[in-house]
Amino acid sequence: MHLSKHNAEMIVKEINIIIDRKINMMNEKGVIIASTDLERIGQVHEGARKIIEEHLDELLIQSQDDYGGSLEGVNYPITISGEIIGVVGITGPCCEVAKYGQITKKMTEILMQEISIKEQKSMDESLRSRFIGEWLQNENVIINKNFVERGKRMNLDITVPRRILIISMSGEDAHSDSLDELRRVESAEKKVKNMVKRLDADSIYMKSASNLVFGVTTRTDRDMRRLAEAIRGIVEEQTNLKAAIGIDDQCHPYTVMHISYSRAYKALQSCLRIRKSDIRFYNDINMEIFTDEISDLSKIEYVQKLFAGYEAEELPETIGLLETLYETEGSITTASEQLHMHKNTLQYKLKRIYDRTGYDPRSLRYAALFYIAIDFYREIRDLLEGE
Repeated sequence: MHLSKHNAEMIVKEINIIIDRKINMMNEKGVIIASTDLERIGQVHEGARKIIEEHLDELLIQSQDDYGGSLEGVNYPITISGEIIGVVGITGPCCEVAKYGQITKKMTEILMQEISIKEQKSMDESLRSRFIGEWLQNENVIINKNFVERGKRMNLDITVPRRILIISMSGEDAHSDSLDELRRVESAEKKVKNMVKRLDADSIYMKSASNLVFGVTTRTDRDMRRLAEAIRGIVEEQTNLKAAIGIDDQCHPYTVMHISYSRAYKALQSCLRIRKSDIRFYNDINMEIFTDEISDLSKIEYVQKLFAGYEAEELPETIGLLETLYETEGSITTASEQLHMHKNTLQYKLKRIYDRTGYDPRSLRYAALFYIAIDFYREIRDLLEGE
């Protein structure tokens, strides 16, 4: 086991809370890598070197002249599995600080063991995530007996029938990356993970970019929605974040689970794009099935060509008006009510769109053109506004 500078600093802070003395941590070379006395960091502690080289159980230093880089105090080896990985020291008159020696040594070793367990757990989880990612995200991976056995060695049986849901969390400001929001997201992820594991012992979990990916044992759409609603409830009620959730269409064979992942991801992207629906199934989407294959540049070109002559600041209102019109099945009365404007005003605005674009948004023939533009605009609005 290696004593890192980061871990040494954490341990010094923890010990210093309990023991109000100057604490030093030296690595396996006797170099001070953490200390409550910041000026000493980086110095070689010859007393620590002696402990490491001669495997001493304790070293009391009476004077700073006894060993180079050392001050009066007591020093003890940090021993894990019979190996000295560093030294912990307490600065002060030996008659006063010696009583803290064994306690400090034992606390340090316990904290190091806890850190080691956490790091090992994190490493195991990282290996599992990489394996799950290879399984779900790589359509070219060969799913054979060896691949299945790899999973079983990590206590993961990929042959269990599962469905996929993908979760994205964010605060009110979708572009915020404040430390507070990152902590809330981390807390929400932990709560969701624990809840899903409690409900489904055979569930799998993976972190992909900023999304959470869960594979849960096969269940109906109705039960998948209930699970998604429970997840959304935890996220929004306990952490004050918003959750968008995409769900696949059915349980696919474990050899082609990349299909389930791809479809859940497309459902999530649709959910994020519309910004009005927070839970969507793959079967709920239509154009989104292929729009992700179209480049942003092509989408921008399409919107700008259809709305040639429009300023960037005009588009949000125009797109919003058309979106409301189509959501209300073309009803002028219902759309005008939702837009809080008179029917005549709405009709005038639609006539202006016809005059400026050459296409009548109320015509069945041209409605598809505007519907595609609405869908594209949801994705590239930030790019257009930044121009």
